[in-house]
Amino acid sequence: MAKDMNTGTTKVSELALLTSLSRAKSKSAGSLRPRFIPIDDACRYAGIGRSKFYRDFLWRLRTVRIGRRNLIELDSLDELLDQLTSESETAA
Repeated sequence: MAKDMNTGTTKVSELALLTSLSRAKSKSAGSLRPRFIPIDDACRYAGIGRSKFYRDFLWRLRTVRIGRRNLIELDSLDELLDQLTSESETAA
């Protein structure tokens, strides 16, 4: 949170608001799957490093920008990983 020097009020960033809303939903609705994930989480999910992710994956995925953060649509990452898995199975 950043304090506005002109008014003395505290501003809540869009991302903090979205994060708190998603946490509230997940607590009330059980376990929800996120629609968007940060790039670091997408790298861990795919089991690859950031460099390879940026070089080979990012341009093939649907993304959204919230504030200064780029988030990856999890469904598009799943589709890409399924496609790569099926390509490797047919090549073998």
